[in-house]
Amino acid sequence: MRKIVLCITACLILFGMTGCHQQKRQQSAAKISIMAPYLTSSAPAKDGIIVKKLERMTKTKLNIKWVTNASYSDKVNVTMAGSKLPDIIVFKDKDAAFIKYAQAGDFWNLTKYLKKYPNLARANQQVLRNSSINGQVYGIYRARDIMRASVTLRKDWLKKLKLKTPDTLAELTTVMQKFTDEDPDGDGKNDTYGMLVNRWYGLNNGAPWEIVATWLGAPNGWGEKPDGTLYPAFMSPAYLKSLKWFRKQIRAGYINPDFSTDTDSLSASFLRGVGGSYIQPAYAMADLSELTSDQQLVKKYTFTGNLPATSNSSQHSWATSGYSGLLAIPKASVRTKAELNRVLRFIDETCSKKGQVLINNGISGVNFKVSASDKQYAQPINVQQQKYQKIVTETSAISQIKTGVNEANQPYRLVSKTLQPLANKRYGIMATDQRNAVYNKAAPYVSKTYSQKGAVLDEIIDDAQIRYMAGEINDHQWHQVIKKWLSSGGQKVIDEYSTLNKRQ
Repeated sequence: MRKIVLCITACLILFGMTGCHQQKRQQSAAKISIMAPYLTSSAPAKDGIIVKKLERMTKTKLNIKWVTNASYSDKVNVTMAGSKLPDIIVFKDKDAAFIKYAQAGDFWNLTKYLKKYPNLARANQQVLRNSSINGQVYGIYRARDIMRASVTLRKDWLKKLKLKTPDTLAELTTVMQKFTDEDPDGDGKNDTYGMLVNRWYGLNNGAPWEIVATWLGAPNGWGEKPDGTLYPAFMSPAYLKSLKWFRKQIRAGYINPDFSTDTDSLSASFLRGVGGSYIQPAYAMADLSELTSDQQLVKKYTFTGNLPATSNSSQHSWATSGYSGLLAIPKASVRTKAELNRVLRFIDETCSKKGQVLINNGISGVNFKVSASDKQYAQPINVQQQKYQKIVTETSAISQIKTGVNEANQPYRLVSKTLQPLANKRYGIMATDQRNAVYNKAAPYVSKTYSQKGAVLDEIIDDAQIRYMAGEINDHQWHQVIKKWLSSGGQKVIDEYSTLNKRQ
């Protein structure tokens, strides 16, 4: 009897100690609240398997408030006006609202803190600069490919006409002419265009003529003179040369004449055989893979990266800003440096290899497996199981909080074996192009005048460049439009950007 009592007592003591340890673990787990958008049909469950694993990995207790993407911006403004803010707020863009809150002192200035964390310290310095506000970092950027510009082409048309994939803009021009004039689809009709272009809105947004302008030597958005003065790309001779190139191709019939009004999907028109090429600020093969089989994609279509003007020209690669949105930390909820350290440590751990794989890919052996032949790729598994769909839905949502600033810790790429050769080609081109990247020199800066008049100023140039390519205005009239832009507030924008740039 005594042995039984001793045994029960020991068990109670052990249970009490276990419970105590569990309580201590729960108390030691940092609590972090996050506000983020979700793009799926429904928000992921709060107790989802990915969130639970992320909590264990980072020793945190997460409270993620998911908001539908459509109403997210409005909800952010409502939240910022309230008294209870989350520890981390995802901003989809460095937009006027984010800039306003940051300049009002609502967010922590992280400029001097990021270098203290092993993964955050490895952020791309150019992208960090692009995402800053006048050189000061108020949010941790969500990394995106810097090199994405490409020309997508009909591989089968190239083969039929005995043409090679163009290596220069001059060679692309020849391909466009033959795609238009030499019946590449073999239907006996003159019904194909060498290149497809559709309506593009706004400036510095990756329009085809902006990309070509950069290839020809123009700045990407804004350039810098030797004295530190900044100037808009459209004031450079190379930009006008790009508009002339497009006007010439449109007049020759190599580009669809309704380019300024056509709002059809370029990918869909391309697949229908309306045209044989198009220029995109993003890798278009990913879109095409959603519309056709992997086998057809490999057989019929190909792509280039950025192109030099001629074989004797220097390479100038149009670059993105390198990020899409930011994670900001409000001072109203994270009040001390100790609390800031807690939040930054969590974000840093999500940037580890383990963190990025979990957030982006899911769980190895459950919804994906790593390719034995190449450790950078992974393949989906168990796709018919309900658990697979739950994990994919959750990773699609939670990837909105993934920063990925440590490029050395990339997640696995989910690419079929059929498409892996194309993916290898793409990443090889991106690496080569990045050596000659041309960035927007004004990306970090906030101009008071542009904040007030930007939409009107952009419309002046946007309308004029369309009219120029359509042949409605000439060179003299184009330069008169630039004078109008300058007198309408553009010169003040130049002065403000230049002042900020010279202070750096």
